[in-house]
Amino acid sequence: MKAIIIEDDADSQDVLRMLLHENFPHIHIVAQCYTAQDGSTAIQSFRPDLVFLDIGLPDKTGFELLRSIDHIDFELIFVSGLDALAAQAFRWSALDFLVKPVTASLLREAMEKVEQRRQIPGTAQQLRLLLENMNSLQRAKPLAKLALPTSTDIEFVNISDIIRVEGEKNYSTFFLNDKRKITVSRTLGEYEKLLDKSTFMRIQKSHLVNLIYIKKYIKSDGGWVLTSDGAELPVSPLKKEALLGELSFGVEG
Repeated sequence: MKAIIIEDDADSQDVLRMLLHENFPHIHIVAQCYTAQDGSTAIQSFRPDLVFLDIGLPDKTGFELLRSIDHIDFELIFVSGLDALAAQAFRWSALDFLVKPVTASLLREAMEKVEQRRQIPGTAQQLRLLLENMNSLQRAKPLAKLALPTSTDIEFVNISDIIRVEGEKNYSTFFLNDKRKITVSRTLGEYEKLLDKSTFMRIQKSHLVNLIYIKKYIKSDGGWVLTSDGAELPVSPLKKEALLGELSFGVEG
């Protein structure tokens, strides 16, 4: 596997090169670059399988470098000290990143995910979504799409199409308004953090619901909601008052 490191810090380059040599001898580093311009040239010249990309480069950001490349046919591992907005954009796009200082265990985790992604087409679309999400967050706009990595592909869904999400251990199943169900191997808690709290509420341990799709609140048996797909979901006593407040119902009775 041919790899390029694009990183403006010489020490970080050395650490990454050493970790790759010790843990992944099948990866051949064909170029090490300090600027986005040199990185772009190296990508065109060597056509790598994998690029380690720092986001904060001296001449351009890593995002600007990606926008300048017409056809992205390589895997990416971002290496950077990301701020909160950038980290959120990555999670919405189902892409992962390494935070400096890079360690052997973090690198192994990232490489395992790269190997998984190589079996599933969709990386280029994930990158386009990442760039769109970065633009939206920088302009304080709500994000419109979410990338959901399944065992066979990567689904890109409109947030407005999500009726509810049901969690079971380390899996989450998305129920969409076109009657599709998509299951991903991530916890419900991860998506609770990602999805807009003004629209989505975790009404019970296993259920995260888009408030727009709640058709009815049922008072019996401690409280239930009926969603537009016909599901009747229990409401935790601790969530009842907050839910009724969000739905603009009276909380008495």
